[in-house]
Amino acid sequence: MASQGQLERVGIEGTGTYGAALTRQLRAAGVQVVEVDRRSADTAYLATGTAFPDALAAVPAILDGAPLLLVAPDALPPTIADELARLGPDRLVGLGGNDAISDVVDAARSAATAGAG
Repeated sequence: MASQGQLERVGIEGTGTYGAALTRQLRAAGVQVVEVDRRSADTAYLATGTAFPDALAAVPAILDGAPLLLVAPDALPPTIADELARLGPDRLVGLGGNDAISDVVDAARSAATAGAG
């Protein structure tokens, strides 16, 4: 695999479990972490934080500015529910298929709807 250079700076949104852990790891490796604060989103993506290939499917959308929220396979963390309510996305996309996070996506839809209006 060809090297694309050294990672120097990363933008991370949120300080939930996955965001905080990723921030700690990146800072320990000498990478500058910049907190990103998105005001709203038309579409939000959900993926399990335990199976990174699912999250990789959202890279093109993320590069266009869509948020990717990492969840446990069987639970919607309160911080993610709060973020969905704040973002108020019109569309929610669960990555990884029905077996990966389908119940979590249902809970997330309820959270996102709670913030709409």
